[in-house]
Amino acid sequence: REQVKTYRLWVVLALFLFFAITAPLVTKHLPDLIPKTEQFEIIMAEPTLVDAAAQYAGYIVQMGMLLVILLGMGTIAGERSQGLLPMVLSKPVRRRHVLASKVLVNGGMLVGALVLATAVFYGYTVLLFAYFPAGGAALSIVPMAAFILFVLSLTVFWSVVTSSSITAGGLSLLSVLVLTAVPPLFSSVKRFSPYYLMDAGKSIAVGGAGFGEVLPSLLVTAALIAALLWASAYIFEKRDI
Repeated sequence: REQVKTYRLWVVLALFLFFAITAPLVTKHLPDLIPKTEQFEIIMAEPTLVDAAAQYAGYIVQMGMLLVILLGMGTIAGERSQGLLPMVLSKPVRRRHVLASKVLVNGGMLVGALVLATAVFYGYTVLLFAYFPAGGAALSIVPMAAFILFVLSLTVFWSVVTSSSITAGGLSLLSVLVLTAVPPLFSSVKRFSPYYLMDAGKSIAVGGAGFGEVLPSLLVTAALIAALLWASAYIFEKRDI
């Protein structure tokens, strides 16, 4: 109910649908958008389904990641700084249950928006390019959702640890950049990086890779999510408000 009253739900839905619609649209018409002159002309290959999927995954990684951080950085730190947290905890409810409810609401909202956006992306991509099996697009939701929940869990962790939403957001962004950018530099651990979820997810979407390709990264990311949420709950229980 709070997500509806504060328009968070509608903003999240609108942004995810924007990603879903613009990714295939921009990919399809990008060659036409590049200016051409008699002296200078860029020759581009014909856009494909893979390019559209890569564009969509890129939106989720870049702008979607920022959206998740903005949404989650005030989960605890924001209410603490505004003096709302003591009012919430004055009720007969355990702290871990308060934290769990916030994570479930935000996580459910984000995953729901992702499912709807991916369905729209699939339909619009088929319309602009060509038919491809819907099974791949459906399976790609799993690694993308895991990446989103990883970013949310990391943001919630920093929101519990720090006293400022801005600090929590900055540390979350820095942590995500490190944890997603560094592992791909080393081939031995690349497939276990959370970022690999998005890298392989775009191939899964158009049938270019099987689900087994992303399984190692998915298991590692699930473990990281569980560890972050456990640490968040433990610290929240022990920390003074």
